[in-house]
Amino acid sequence: MHRAAIALLILAACASGRSGHRTSTWVNEVLPDGMPHPAVIGPHYLRIHLQNLSHEPILVQSIHVEAAGQDLDSDQDTVPFNQTVEPGQTASFDMYLTVSTRAAAAHSGILSEVTLTIGGKTSEGSDIIIDSGRYFIGRESSRS
Repeated sequence: MHRAAIALLILAACASGRSGHRTSTWVNEVLPDGMPHPAVIGPHYLRIHLQNLSHEPILVQSIHVEAAGQDLDSDQDTVPFNQTVEPGQTASFDMYLTVSTRAAAAHSGILSEVTLTIGGKTSEGSDIIIDSGRYFIGRESSRS
């Protein structure tokens, strides 16, 4: 039921149009200096960066993030933000993600990719998908 609601949100945004705004998006896992990346299964603290390369403000209404990988599942749903990113500016959005597995076999390694959808509104008030795709995860110091 919950996934159906998310799918409807994404479909509604797609029907309204994909953003004509130019943006750059990247994702980092926030970790204390010297701490190794945690195992793929378990909690992760992510910071999503969105740079507005267009000439109009963008209202980020929500971000949906999921673990990308075969047999991986995550507890995170769509998180509301309602934050405006002005032209030429970069905004950061912090999210927690807990990853589990649907398979009997244990997963080793680190969480290297997520799938995310950033939903928002244009300055005219139209619902849009600002960005959507699969992103590799970098590393960011918790002091940043």
